[in-house]
Amino acid sequence: SPDYSAVSGLVMSPGLIPPAMQVFTLAPIRHMWGLFYFLTRNFPKNLDKIFKLYTIYNICLKIFSTASGVFALRVISGQARGRKLLAPEGLDTRPTTDRVKESMFNLLMPYLPCNKVLDLFAGSGALGIEALSRGSQYGIFIEADKAAVRIVKKNLELARQTDKAQVVEKDAFAFLSGTSTVFDTIFLDPPYNQGLIERSLRLISERGILAPDGVIVAECEYGGEVPGDEYFKTVKSARYGKTNVFILKNHTL
Repeated sequence: SPDYSAVSGLVMSPGLIPPAMQVFTLAPIRHMWGLFYFLTRNFPKNLDKIFKLYTIYNICLKIFSTASGVFALRVISGQARGRKLLAPEGLDTRPTTDRVKESMFNLLMPYLPCNKVLDLFAGSGALGIEALSRGSQYGIFIEADKAAVRIVKKNLELARQTDKAQVVEKDAFAFLSGTSTVFDTIFLDPPYNQGLIERSLRLISERGILAPDGVIVAECEYGGEVPGDEYFKTVKSARYGKTNVFILKNHTL
């Protein structure tokens, strides 16, 4: 008989899929694994069926991941290294992938750790949490979506960084317009191509909330909106697949 212990172990691993979802995932995956084992015994005769089964399995896994908020991100380095984070999915939230995040923080190495971090349009909170894990002292996470706010709070708990963070459920521009807190690092990862980057940069500049030696990290879609140089200057930039990352600093007098 087929050995699906590895699959069962993956599904039942602590935190990967909530207990309520395991009831609906474990049995179907066991059956799929058994069917896959049966079909491969007559390979390549059943190659087409194997491909279809694999496609169905991936679709099911995607559905379960979306429904349960399955762990899809991780902390790359620092105190919380390796801890898995929840990644809310949907049209309004686009978490930075681990590959892009790791490359982004390689660019940021000269500027971290720092004192205060602002994660604007926080989404999953993964960027701010990564900065806290790497030794930054305090982070403020701004997110307007209620569901995403819950995810940020949960991820801070998972990374054991709650004592170093404040989560604010508020529109990003309302926050920028009213704050006087000065930040050393500001993560700016809004929905793509809606003019939100330039609007954010203008408010950050007008409010004077970037420390003299601070940096802004702006994430944009390749071929889409990019930060101009009216308010801040770009000191580093890199492309990772369909994502552009810009490191910006204050203009020198």
